[in-house]
Parts: sequence; C-alpha cells; structure tokens
Amino acid sequence: DYPFADLALTTVVRVDLLSGDRFAHVISAGEGAWQLPEGTAAPDRVLAARKAVISGASHVLASWVHLAFLVVVGLAGAGRSSTTIRLVSAFTLGQLGGAVGAALIGRGLAAAPAEFGLAVAVVLLAREALRPEGERRRLPELALLAGGIHGLGLAALLSGTPIGSDASLASRILAVLGIDALHLVGAVAATALLRVLFRWSGGLRRGVTYAAGAAAMALATGLAFGGGAGEVGAATGGLDAPVESAASATSQMAGSQRLAPSSPNAAVQSFLAVEPFEIRHEVMLRIAAMENELALSDAAKIDVSSQPELLQQLADLVLSSTQLEVDGAAPEAVVRRADFMTVDPVPEEVREAVVGIVVAYPTPGMAERASLTWSRFPGIDGAVAATVIDPETVESQVLTAAQPAVAWENNLLEDPIPAVEEIPVEPARLPVPILSLPLILLAVAFLVAGLRRSHLRSPGG
Repeated sequence: DYPFADLALTTVVRVDLLSGDRFAHVISAGEGAWQLPEGTAAPDRVLAARKAVISGASHVLASWVHLAFLVVVGLAGAGRSSTTIRLVSAFTLGQLGGAVGAALIGRGLAAAPAEFGLAVAVVLLAREALRPEGERRRLPELALLAGGIHGLGLAALLSGTPIGSDASLASRILAVLGIDALHLVGAVAATALLRVLFRWSGGLRRGVTYAAGAAAMALATGLAFGGGAGEVGAATGGLDAPVESAASATSQMAGSQRLAPSSPNAAVQSFLAVEPFEIRHEVMLRIAAMENELALSDAAKIDVSSQPELLQQLADLVLSSTQLEVDGAAPEAVVRRADFMTVDPVPEEVREAVVGIVVAYPTPGMAERASLTWSRFPGIDGAVAATVIDPETVESQVLTAAQPAVAWENNLLEDPIPAVEEIPVEPARLPVPILSLPLILLAVAFLVAGLRRSHLRSPGG
C-alpha cells in the first residue's frame, strides 16, 4: 500500500531478491498490485502444468490441420468408437516418442514440416476411410507416424504459447496430454455425429471424406513452403515444470524493468516521467552520501524540527543541479513534493534516510523530445542512475560527469493524449402526451367538479 494519495506522482517499486536480481516497476494510477515476474520466486508447479495442458489444447483449436484430423478419425471410426479411441491412442504414443526424442537430442522439426506431416497423414487416413471397413489397412500405423512427426516439431509449434519453445521435457509431455485429450473428445464427438448423418444420408460419407482430404492437402501445400529444421533448446534431463526466465517474464510486463546491479544502490536515482501535459523529474537521494555537503557528518539522526529546512535545501540542490529542455525550451519548474521516505514524521537515521524530490514541468501537450542534464553531482563521486519512463517504455542508464545527460524522443506507437470528440447536445424538451391530453383535461374537470360539490355540501357553503 502506497502511503500517499497524490495520483499525479509516479510510484516506483524496487525489489531486491536474495538471488541478487533487482527489479523495478512503475505503478500507474488505478493499479492495485504488482506481482513479481515468473522465475523470481519458487515456481508454482500446478499452475505451470495447467499452462502446458492448456497450451496443447489451444494448439488443436487454432490449427485447421488438427480439425481435419478429427474429422478423418471420426470417418474411420464411424462404424465403431473403439477404432476412434485406438487411432487417437496411437497418435498420442507417436507424439510422446517424438517429443521425448527431440528433447533428448536437442533438435527437432520446425512448425511447418510438423504440420505438413500431419496433413499428409490426414490425406492417407482419408484414403483408407473410403475403403470398406474390412479392407482398411494400417490405420494405427499411420496415426502413430503422424504423431511422431508432430511430436518432433512440438517445441516449435508451442513457441507462441505461454510455455514457449524452450519448454522442458515435462512441459512437452503435459502439452501432449492436452492435445490428445482434446483429440479424444473431438474424435469421439465426430464419430457419433457422423454416424447419425450417415444413417440419414448414405451418400454423405464419400463427400465428407473427399472434403477432409482435399482440405488437408491444401493446407499441406501451403505449409510445405515454410519448413526446415530448427533448434528446440537444450535437452532436459529432469521433469521440471516450465518456468519462464526472469528476463523474458519481465520484458512482457508493462512498466517492469530489470535494473543493473549497481543502479538500485546509487546515492542519487533520477526518474524522468514523460506524460501528456507534464514531465516530472523525481529524484531519490541517500542522505548518507551527502552528509558532508549537508553538514550532517557529526549527527546520527535528523530531528523532526530540522527536517523541513533540510528538505528545502535538498529541493534547491536538485533544481540547481539539473536542467530540463523540452522541445528546445526550458519549461518552468514546480517543486511538487519533498519528503522523507517514511509515513509519519520521525527522527531520521542519517545512514539510512532517503529523500524523494518531485519537480513538475508543465507542457502544452505531449513533448516530442526532452533532455535532462545533471550539471553537478552533489556530494558524491559516483554516478546518477537515471531512468526515463514514458507511456510505453522504461529505459535506464548511468549518468557520469563525462555523460551527464539523458535524452528522450517521442517514438510512441499511439498518441497518449485522449481524443476529444464533440457530442451534439439536444435541447431539453418537455414531452407532451397529445393523445392523453383530452383524458387529462377530463380528469382535471372531474377534480374541479368534485371539489366544488364538496364545497357546496360543507356547513359553511
């Protein structure tokens, strides 16, 4: 919970982990919580397993080749559901073998060849489905081969899912279970549906079979031009559930930034927040690094009574040490806040005290370019950790005497200034119920007549 209610302030949360990783996140107005990226805490294996299974099932729903495969398996098993189950089981065994083999050797098929192999298997299964039930040959072998080819390319096929292409062996096995669980449900449903349709129309079987085969061939022709072998990541010996790396997880979270190891402990941290109609410079100062300049070397604590004067001194120090240029001009600086990083006024330890200074620079709209220059580094011989934050990106760098400026250019994909649209306002109108007006007048007449009759009957009338 952030102790201040000023929503115009940018809140930067920093987390130091025992592993040595440090993360910072910019909390926007209305954002209630920030969860550490995956990979920075103990993995949730149940959640990871669920992601893998869902990734496999989602792949089936997103691929027309798999849908054609379900139709063809349903055609082959339209006479008996046991045939459908046997074919799906053979495909599952082939997938498991292909996925394990690709993980062990560290190399597998790209997505296009894997789907191409499945499409060819669909065509061959469709050909066998056209034969009478007693003359069909090697259906389980075809399903097993198709599953093996698909399993070799499983890592590439899942690259766009939450588990990614570098998933562990356990993740691929769980994804296979998700794929074939949906295969089994879909194929059994297709078998039951086709059985009913074939009873209704005997000539429908051949038309559906040719349609499924032709669709698979068309898909195979399109996929044939995207093939090739690709790396699937290093082999995984164990059965660890998938965990995203901290770097990749952080890059996917808007406003989250992995910090350089030296930046979080810098004596001066500078945050430049670029927003529509305002640019804010927010500075975090560690008092211990400036105790000589502030004449605090002999003091262990800063009394509450002397804190306002010290805060004003630090605010003036920030204003005199920095220059902001926006679109070629120097905007007016307004010190919005100067506070110790504590909730209540208490005596502050000099060695631990941190002060935050917020300087606002009003702008007429969204700036096109801005640059912040530190002309001097107050009381320190090190550097300033500078972070520039705009509505879409967060970038960090270290400023030194040789490189004292940080620059920003407007490369935003979208204009953050909300569009103002003119909405026509109709004049207020008093609705008059024309059709009911005679009845209303009649009711008023009856009311007046009743009141007069009551008045005539009264003792004083």
